[in-house]
Amino acid sequence: MQRNIPQAFPDEPIDEVLERMTDQSLQVIPVLERGTDRLLGSVTCQDVLGLVVLMHRIEGEKQRQTVEAPTT
Repeated sequence: MQRNIPQAFPDEPIDEVLERMTDQSLQVIPVLERGTDRLLGSVTCQDVLGLVVLMHRIEGEKQRQTVEAPTT
């Protein structure tokens, strides 16, 4: 049984978690509570991809609002 399983913590930046997942070729990484190692959930590649899509949509909306903003 593998003991040194890569893990993430809820207060960690997502880019650090994604880098760890990429370095280890992981599709999923457990998210543990610091200090207790209680399993809180997991982050999957699909979660990260969804976040990237959402960020892209938000950035597009911000740009659209800037272009449509009335000048005074």
